[in-house]
Amino acid sequence: MASTRKIALLGNPNVGKSSLFNCLTNLRQKTGNYPGVTVDKKIGYCTLSNNERLELQDLPGLYSLFAKSIDEGVVINTLLHTDHHVRPTELIVLLDATRLRQSLLLAYQLLKLGLPVLFVVNKMDLAAQSGNHINQEAIKDLFHEQVIFINARTEEGIDALKERLIDPIERIPTNIEAQNFIPNKVTDKVQENLDVERDNVLYYLLQYPYLSFLKNEQRVYLQRVIEEERVNVAQIMRDVTVQLYHKMDELLPGIIVQKEQIASTNKLDQLTTHPIWGNLIFISLLLLIFQAIFAWAAYPMDWIDQGFARMSQFFEQILPNSIITDAFVNGIIPGLNGVLIFIPQIAILFGFIAILEESGYMARVVVLMDKLFQHVGLSGRSIVPLISGVACAIPAVMAARTIANPKERLITILVTPLMSCSARLPVYTVLIALVVPNKSVFGLLNLQGLVLFAMYVIGTIAALLASLILKWILKQQGTSTLVMELTNLQIPKWKNVGIEMLEKVKIFTFQAGRIILVISVILWVLASFGPGSLSSDSPQVNKPAYTVPLEESFAGILGKKMEPVIAPLGFDWKIGMALITSFAAREVFVGTLSTIYKLADEDDTQGLIQKLANEKRPKTGQLMYTPALGFSLLIFYAFAMQCMSTLAIVYRETKSWKWPLVQLIYMTGAAYFFAWITYVMLS
Repeated sequence: MASTRKIALLGNPNVGKSSLFNCLTNLRQKTGNYPGVTVDKKIGYCTLSNNERLELQDLPGLYSLFAKSIDEGVVINTLLHTDHHVRPTELIVLLDATRLRQSLLLAYQLLKLGLPVLFVVNKMDLAAQSGNHINQEAIKDLFHEQVIFINARTEEGIDALKERLIDPIERIPTNIEAQNFIPNKVTDKVQENLDVERDNVLYYLLQYPYLSFLKNEQRVYLQRVIEEERVNVAQIMRDVTVQLYHKMDELLPGIIVQKEQIASTNKLDQLTTHPIWGNLIFISLLLLIFQAIFAWAAYPMDWIDQGFARMSQFFEQILPNSIITDAFVNGIIPGLNGVLIFIPQIAILFGFIAILEESGYMARVVVLMDKLFQHVGLSGRSIVPLISGVACAIPAVMAARTIANPKERLITILVTPLMSCSARLPVYTVLIALVVPNKSVFGLLNLQGLVLFAMYVIGTIAALLASLILKWILKQQGTSTLVMELTNLQIPKWKNVGIEMLEKVKIFTFQAGRIILVISVILWVLASFGPGSLSSDSPQVNKPAYTVPLEESFAGILGKKMEPVIAPLGFDWKIGMALITSFAAREVFVGTLSTIYKLADEDDTQGLIQKLANEKRPKTGQLMYTPALGFSLLIFYAFAMQCMSTLAIVYRETKSWKWPLVQLIYMTGAAYFFAWITYVMLS
């Protein structure tokens, strides 16, 4: 049975929206963008017992509809949007039983919008553990029985929620009256010009910079009214918020009927946020993660590599000798191998990140690092984008929208790509396996894992130093303060961890994979053909007549043109080709080398690492991939802006090509300089 019902999920950050969304949709999800902005949204579909299919939309978490950042502004823009394809028809609002005061503020604001709202109270078990006993009947009376109690982590109450959703959610009145802080003259002007029926909507229209559905002339009019009447929008928002919190304080005694003092609840927080022990715990966890990336992923990566080598041999033997066979064996298969071989490492990395987030530990890391980040010109909120940058710079740059201060937001955007993202991981692992011995240190730690950990430390230090420099260069003034509530530490919900791993592997495979595969085929063409392709004077032995020696191909010619520029770093023309192609995506570097070295010697079935280890310089006969070259490449990729997608996102976020160009120049310059220093010192 089809349905046009669109239900939005709202709530404070860390209230359990993602867990509820996953429970209701059961992986029937897709991602997209909100109209007019680049913030990702998740859309899922829930099938009820009567076969009705609901569309669910997971909106960004926020504490109030008075937006202080672009990310928060997305919510009010969605709720007030004039397009019925964007605006939800009903709302599910999650309330956190452990933080009811904050949750009730958002609940009241949503009720005043006059939209159909169903309230879902989560974490009742955690509230009881913390000493708060919630009066369920009082909450039901407050919300006219339109409330469901659940535990999103254990899925308790989910069936009852689905049964309730069979009937459309209704509008419910609010008995809380609030003073109107907007001057009457402003109200009259806006209502007359914008045809606003409800006074309470005026508060949110004052946030016109976030409302993409408004016409340009409406924005100009609102700005003029605010300036003419000298309206202090920020002060109005503060006054309304203070008033609403007073109202919440009047309600809470009847809802929270008892509060016990439990002394042991803060002990773990004190340990994980301690300036010494907290940092030791964090560093130890990072070491564990990078050791696991090498140790646990080794066997499945070997199986994938061997499987593709056998596949290449098999198809080469059974298919006729033709240009199509050559493209398939030497272009498509190496390209697929360059994508799929890194899935085990990507899955392990994102699995650990999901565990840290699900357990609540990531919030402790944010608090732990706040003081350090303030010293280098970043906001405490910058920590979330920077940590997200370990996964991927693109969503991390977009996550900087939560930073209200323009200077801190810009610095965060400019330095986030220095964090070692998962796209660098394939490059790091190949080069580390090539030049770092696979042996134990102190009988416990793997040396290759330690070097990988060091690469992530280098990226972090580089981001902090760049932030400190930009702090003094950029002229904008002002700082902000991190305000963050710590949710209880808890055992991760493994279903959510699995969903996160699956989603990230899918993104890597189908988004980065498409780029890698296309570039692999293009490389095959460039490496197989050249100016002499149509000449039959000197065809290669055991090669089709249309091919030319690799050095004489278009790829070879292009690589040799840039070789004088990169020779001081120890790089040759083959590495130059990989540098060019990997600008599309860093992980393409490995696929490029796989394609080039496969074409260079089709009879050699050794793995890429072994081929690189045996590569010699034509002029000297010495090994090509020495530790000096290997570490020079590692340092180059630690600093280089080898990601055109990130540059495009920075342009969209800053609305100017100035900052992407600044980013490209300073990161490429730093990459070249430090790679040259490394090569000279180790040669």
